[in-house]
Amino acid sequence: METFVGITRSWTQIVLVLAIVAAGNLGCNAKPTGATVVGKISYQSKPVKDGTILFMPRGGLTVTGNIEPGGKFKLVTPKLDEHIPLGKYTVVIITDASNMAQMSEDPMALGNIKPAIPLEFSSSATSPLEYEVKEGANEFDIVLDDHLRPIKR
Repeated sequence: METFVGITRSWTQIVLVLAIVAAGNLGCNAKPTGATVVGKISYQSKPVKDGTILFMPRGGLTVTGNIEPGGKFKLVTPKLDEHIPLGKYTVVIITDASNMAQMSEDPMALGNIKPAIPLEFSSSATSPLEYEVKEGANEFDIVLDDHLRPIKR
């Protein structure tokens, strides 16, 4: 009878180890949650040449992307992850990095500097751009307009 108990105990240990290994492997094959976000930004029918785009959620971390010379962008999280959390975002576009140093604290006091895009797009308080990131691949063609109005996608 001791042999039977010893064999049963050994089989129980083997099954337990196999279950732990199997559970660990399940996590390794899981796909990351979230979405990918790419797109293009244009103003006056021309691509925005450079800058930064920010997707700012109502709560949580802001995700950003560099605007390439052709107006294209790809968002990444602060950890440089391409899996963007799902939800609604206010979009802010920052351009003219070289001219930012010349600006005073009052963005309307630009003097001779003409911004590449209207200033309302450069602040979360005034940007009318709102986009919803959904599961999977998201591609947004952002066309900026001179007239301030909500743009929801």
